[in-house]
Amino acid sequence: GKSKTSSNISFGDQTVATPSGDKAGIYSMVKPETCKKLAAMIYKSGRMKTVFQTFVGDPVGKSITKESFLAAATLSKTGVTAEDTDAIFSLYAKKGDTLSYAAFVRLTAGLEN
Repeated sequence: GKSKTSSNISFGDQTVATPSGDKAGIYSMVKPETCKKLAAMIYKSGRMKTVFQTFVGDPVGKSITKESFLAAATLSKTGVTAEDTDAIFSLYAKKGDTLSYAAFVRLTAGLEN
């Protein structure tokens, strides 16, 4: 059973509730080594909005597609595969096809280990 407690993570003016079950989720579906490389890529940038746009692949885009996520992750040599991308999107994407900024923040919270 997953616990229903949640923690709040704030990035600038946005506070996003992260379900406590997330952490187990991503690490059970994507290799921990890959998760760590992905986390390093995200935190190296320093600014959440900046790295979000890196994944969007378009300065004015509002959400990340599977294609752009995989492209950005591959470019940064994170080892993320198409299967990993499917797993990440199944966990965090509302409709399963794109990641919003809030979903991306939840993903980064899930990666923090």
